[in-house]
Amino acid sequence: MNLFPSTWPQIDRRTRTGVAPWLLLLAGFAALKGLLNPLYTSFDRTIEGLETKTIYARQSGGTVCVGDMVTFRGTGQRRNHIRRVNAAAGESFSLTPRGYAISGSTISADENWLDAAKEKFGDTASIIVPEDHYLIINSEFGRNMRGNDWAFDVVPREKIRNRVTYILVSRDLSSIGTRLAQDAFGC
Repeated sequence: MNLFPSTWPQIDRRTRTGVAPWLLLLAGFAALKGLLNPLYTSFDRTIEGLETKTIYARQSGGTVCVGDMVTFRGTGQRRNHIRRVNAAAGESFSLTPRGYAISGSTISADENWLDAAKEKFGDTASIIVPEDHYLIINSEFGRNMRGNDWAFDVVPREKIRNRVTYILVSRDLSSIGTRLAQDAFGC
C-alpha cells in the first residue's frame, strides 16, 4: 500500500535540503522553549532595559539581585509585570522633590511619574524594604496605560516568578547571548 499517492506533489532533493535546516531550527527552538522558558517582547514600546521584538531566556529560582529584570505579580495585581529590581531588603526608599532616593542615592524621575506618585502617596512616601522583599519601581506609572496604576511596589520573594537572564534572539546580532542577570548564586 502506497502512503503517498502519485497525485501528491513530489518533493525533490533541493527542496528537502532547503527545508531541513529550517525544520531543525524550529525543533531546536521547541527544545529551548522547554529548557529556557523564553520571554517574547513583541510590543511597540520598550520596557526600560528590554528591546522590542526580542526573545529572552528566563530562569526561575536563584538569587534575585538589584538590577535584575524580573517577571512578577505585584501586590493586589491580577497580571504579571516585567520590571527591574531597584532595591533589596533593608534599603530605604523615599520620594524627593525631583524624583526618589534609594538608600541615600537620589534618582531623578519623569515629571509625570513624580506628579502621579505624589498625588497617590503624598510628598512624604518613605519605606524600608522588609526582609525577603524587593522594591520595584514602575517607570511607566502616570502614562495612562492599562495595568500601570502603580508607581512602586514592595514585592515578596515568592511573587517573583522569573529572572530575565540572556538574550536568545534579537535584530541586533551582536547582542545575542548577552547575559542580563547577575550570578545566580549571589549578588
